[in-house]
Amino acid sequence: MSTSIALIAYRKSSSGIATYTIELAKALSRNFRVIMPAFGLSPTMKKEVEARNIEVVDFGRDPSELEYFGGPLIEYRLLSKRVRDSLADRLNEIDYYFFTIPGFATSFDVQISLANGWGHLGLLHAILTRLRWLPPLMKIPSMIATIEYWLMDNKIFIKARRIACTTQASYNFYKAKFGNRAVYIPPPIEPPIIKREPSEKLRVLFIARDLSIPRKNLITLLRALGMLDKTHLKGVKLMLVGYNAHKFKKWLNYLKKNGVEISIFGYVAKECISSIYSNADVLVYPSYYEELGYVVLEAMACGLPVIVSNIPSFRDMVIDGYNGFFIESNDYVKLSNLLSILIENKKMCHEMGENGLRVAKERYSSALTVKKIKNIIEEL
Repeated sequence: MSTSIALIAYRKSSSGIATYTIELAKALSRNFRVIMPAFGLSPTMKKEVEARNIEVVDFGRDPSELEYFGGPLIEYRLLSKRVRDSLADRLNEIDYYFFTIPGFATSFDVQISLANGWGHLGLLHAILTRLRWLPPLMKIPSMIATIEYWLMDNKIFIKARRIACTTQASYNFYKAKFGNRAVYIPPPIEPPIIKREPSEKLRVLFIARDLSIPRKNLITLLRALGMLDKTHLKGVKLMLVGYNAHKFKKWLNYLKKNGVEISIFGYVAKECISSIYSNADVLVYPSYYEELGYVVLEAMACGLPVIVSNIPSFRDMVIDGYNGFFIESNDYVKLSNLLSILIENKKMCHEMGENGLRVAKERYSSALTVKKIKNIIEEL
């Protein structure tokens, strides 16, 4: 194993970035000694990553779980200082710093080897997107937070030797701004060993930390299901993972009344999510905007076909008609038709799931990600 050390920061509330950080840490542990400061890492997940010889610096609960209220500029300055102080006696041991959340680099006076560049929108476009697709009470705070993130991240990107991009869209965006310092690194995923459970019904899965966020667009799936005829409705099981399902009570009661079986799981920890995928047949994810959308990659790695919105971050993962289907985010008519096809053709559903697993292994293997990073480090 290389004597080099990679530093990564994990934060539970960062959702998809948290999953990416865990997968990246596991991938890098094959060739590097990895130190991973962590906020909100569950005991089970901590045990799992430590089994890979990843050193976890555990800071306890995520500040968001402690009801911290403050802007990103102040918050990450404080969090970054905590991480830096905890590693003060070891900073000289660390050869390469890779910050998956750029804000954690704020208080570090070190050479930043890699910092992740998320998203593919300019500042104004990002503000307008969040104003449009967030709940009313979150619009103004989100606009302020977006500006703060933009200021903070760009300050880090100016210092970083390389800006790591996980989608072609983000790579094109940051390459236009920072030239050859932008590099594309595919997000790694390890397909879990799962036993698929058969079902006569088509088990339709939707996952979001907060199901009620308009950007995640659960309503399009509910409308699509509502368009199915009665025979098809009785052939569907709807699986919802995330908070705030009660905000769709009228829709869920209507679907249940017309024969749809509904399972609401609430929040599911990452270490348990594969059991959810093993009991599903298709993931539906018609988001209006995603920086990456790791849940789609997870579903593919578990052998599920996916029906997703035709947005830049999903175009890297999904081949229309091969491992899933594209729809426009609000096209519930097309989504309803696609669900009808899969209800009647379980063989197609299975074959597309196998194709998705093949794409995950070929394009997003841990070995491929590590190879790209090793090449970058050799250049540095």
